Amino acid sequence: MKEKTNLGKMVFYCDESCHLKDDDSKYMAIASVYCRKDRAKAINAEIKKIKERHNISAKTELKWNKVSSATLDMYKEIFKFIKDNSKLKIRILIADKSLNENTNKWYNKVYYKLIEFPLQSILWNYDIDKIEILSDKKDSNSYKDMKIISRYLTRHFAKKYSVQFESKVCESYDVQLIQIADILAGAATYKMRKLHTSSNGSIAKKELIKFIETTFNISFNKNTKFTYGEISHYNVYIFEKETENDF
Repeated sequence: MKEKTNLGKMVFYCDESCHLKDDDSKYMAIASVYCRKDRAKAINAEIKKIKERHNISAKTELKWNKVSSATLDMYKEIFKFIKDNSKLKIRILIADKSLNENTNKWYNKVYYKLIEFPLQSILWNYDIDKIEILSDKKDSNSYKDMKIISRYLTRHFAKKYSVQFESKVCESYDVQLIQIADILAGAATYKMRKLHTSSNGSIAKKELIKFIETTFNISFNKNTKFTYGEISHYNVYIFEKETENDF
């Protein structure tokens, strides 16, 4: 059997949209942009350069609610860079919030489902020492919540794989790839709420959704088809029903 290449550490940069249990959206989304840790610094630096080419400060935070006709070309260039850079991969999980009967357990489950497929497809081909999950700071409980998620993931994946998880909370204004995750999660829930068909919807947001879907050959409201054992670089999963084997 051929020896697998060890990728070292992988980092998943994550952000959420419509995650509050009692907001007006049936669905929430968690988006993750992930890569090897030793490649993340150069990728973040390139995104800053793209901002500056469009006369946007490198310190300006990219967010879905900031997408406008004035910034649309910049966002398109950023996502074209992500597509052309095969070192970056995307995983988006869209979840039906009616399954959320216990908020703490719910977050453990959705992060498990977010990581499960990418981890399986990567470990089919490679070895990994550790997975870091970096998420945007939501509130004063964020650090505690992510540590619980990290322990949960380590415990559940240990049944199949010898990989450790470490979760960290960051201020998103300082991490470009968390900002990209914000845009992807926002775009996903925008489409799931059918705002992309509303006459009152943002023209720029509608165009960016179409551009992202076309560029990555995905649809924000459909599961991405894949072949088990292959690494799916760009993947959307809609989690609408639990089965007894899920967790």
